[in-house]
Amino acid sequence: MSEPENKNDLKAAPRKNAWEEARLLARDIGLLVENNRRIAQNPKLSGCCLNIAYIGLPHLKTKAIALGRLLDLWSENKWTETCPACGEKVYILGAGGGALSGRQGWWGVCGHCQGVLSGNKEKFYQLYSEFAGIQPAQTGTGHIDLSDLLVELRAA
Repeated sequence: MSEPENKNDLKAAPRKNAWEEARLLARDIGLLVENNRRIAQNPKLSGCCLNIAYIGLPHLKTKAIALGRLLDLWSENKWTETCPACGEKVYILGAGGGALSGRQGWWGVCGHCQGVLSGNKEKFYQLYSEFAGIQPAQTGTGHIDLSDLLVELRAA
């Protein structure tokens, strides 16, 4: 791989792994929720796709869930659960499983105690139904990393 001609050219940063992203989300979920309207009005921000936010079923393939779509679900009190540790809201980020294996579940973060949690299959079918029922605000994905999105929100 050759060096860029201009040393000031920016390179795309490697995407965070899912665990790092979950910890970052747990710490900053409040900032995202507080800025729901601003994010929804900006396709670059609302289209931000997270490594940890997806719904996966073997026969439907994995479908990424853009941040704007998650915020829509959360604002309608869908894709939320109560944290068993602190009693505050858990923001569910994804769900997955296989009908043949019988293993279905969900995962999310608590912004209060900053826990990364998971749950069992009883909630999975409800989550899938809510995911399928909400129409995305826009098509396509944003070209912004979660870290960059948070920096932009803090700067405002």
